[in-house]
Amino acid sequence: MKLVLDTSLLIEYLRGEPEALGWFEARKQDRAAVPSLALMEVYQGCHSRKELLAAQKTLGAFTAAHVAREDSILALQLHKTHCLSSGMSIPDAIIAAMTINRDAILITFNTKDFARVAGLNCETPYG
Repeated sequence: MKLVLDTSLLIEYLRGEPEALGWFEARKQDRAAVPSLALMEVYQGCHSRKELLAAQKTLGAFTAAHVAREDSILALQLHKTHCLSSGMSIPDAIIAAMTINRDAILITFNTKDFARVAGLNCETPYG
């Protein structure tokens, strides 16, 4: 199963939340990609160099998925469609486009942010 992991799940994992750790352990055989944008969001939320280095070390084990031209094209279309009606952010548009273009499932706690995006498979990891 191809998965794209959203920022919200990465934060739970970095915090050492038992459910997040268990979820990752149970899915270590799945092909999971982390959008480079999600990594940047996590790193931006760090409050110290120590925190940043720890996040980089932990998340370095994941495959980073980088934005391709076709992702940018679709993200622009998604953002134009959803920015006013649902307040879709630019990062969410890019992550949704990357997930759709990779025929993957987006794993996020923010399913409401992505609910109106046609063709996007989105699941909550737990809870």
